[in-house]
Amino acid sequence: MLVAHGRIFGIDVPWVDCGPSLPRTMRILLRVLAVLVAIAFVATTLVVAFFHPWATQGLRAGVYKEVLVSERLYERVPELVAESVRVASEARERTAHETGESGSTDAQDPFVVALTRLETEDWTALLGGAVPPDMLRAEVERCLDQLEAYLYDDAANLLPAISFVEVKQRIAGAPMREAYEALLARKPPCSAEQWEDSLGLPVNCRPTPDQMAAALENFGELTRIMAERIPESLDPLEGLIEADGAEDVLSRLGAWRGTVRRTERIARWSPVIPVALALLIVVCAVRSLREWLLWWGIPFLVAGGMGSVVAVGMISMGIGMVNGIATADVPPEAPMAWIEAIFGLSSALVRALMLPALGVSLTLALVGFAMVVIAFLTRPKATPPPLARA
Repeated sequence: MLVAHGRIFGIDVPWVDCGPSLPRTMRILLRVLAVLVAIAFVATTLVVAFFHPWATQGLRAGVYKEVLVSERLYERVPELVAESVRVASEARERTAHETGESGSTDAQDPFVVALTRLETEDWTALLGGAVPPDMLRAEVERCLDQLEAYLYDDAANLLPAISFVEVKQRIAGAPMREAYEALLARKPPCSAEQWEDSLGLPVNCRPTPDQMAAALENFGELTRIMAERIPESLDPLEGLIEADGAEDVLSRLGAWRGTVRRTERIARWSPVIPVALALLIVVCAVRSLREWLLWWGIPFLVAGGMGSVVAVGMISMGIGMVNGIATADVPPEAPMAWIEAIFGLSSALVRALMLPALGVSLTLALVGFAMVVIAFLTRPKATPPPLARA
């Protein structure tokens, strides 16, 4: 066994060199095996780098909470509702024009008329009072937490119903009326014609004090009708249970939960494979510090570089694929705001799941590059030939 020396940034670094202690044939076979193991290491590292984050985080509530907040979905709900009402109103007008009808019963309903006259800013003010973003966020996150609990805890209940009780109370109560009154206070005064045309529910002008009392009373009646049209709760599984039966739905959910748990368990242990292969490389080929740096540095650099390129490509491709799947069943006349919201959410989700793989790949590439550079700097000194005696 020999002690060799190299220099790193001008400093002598000793390491143990086992030397050619094995037969030449055995050394060749071990080197060939080490190359094959290194190739397997690169392949398995690429798979694990992408499989691990998707399988361990893909159904965790925290990922979706962060995506919803980052895309400001809770604050955008009034805009989405306003866009939906506008598109529905335009579609109703086109249908009436094509069929030659002067209008439908719904079109003459003060409820419908008032809704179609609201602008996006008005919807933001009204729905902000009825359904504050914090309240909406709390309800959505409660459902996400319950879904995660159902997946990973046998004692947890089935998927929860989304409750609208508090929303109904706020719509029919003082918060909605106060928001409406504040909205009117910012408008210019109503003319007599505007007041008559508003059917007692102005949205674009400010009534007189006497008219304001009547407008608030009419609006209170309107919000009570609106609240009555909203169900107490929404059960996500109700339609499936009615179509296929509770037993079949529960059986499929149980099988899905088992698959999710097994997949996540495999993913959590998957990094053991490339670690074991890296250690096997050491056993097969490493006989010195410099060899260790090279035999680990090169596979790390290759795996990290390939993983980085694949991650960047998959982020772009994944966003396109997920957007295509998410909007496959969206009708052409769907509001553009909804399509943009779906694109934003699906793109943010892909990035949230792919960025960990990109981070791991870049780290591997940097570590591998550093090890290769250090190996180059620690090349053994060339021993000069002995001087021949005269």
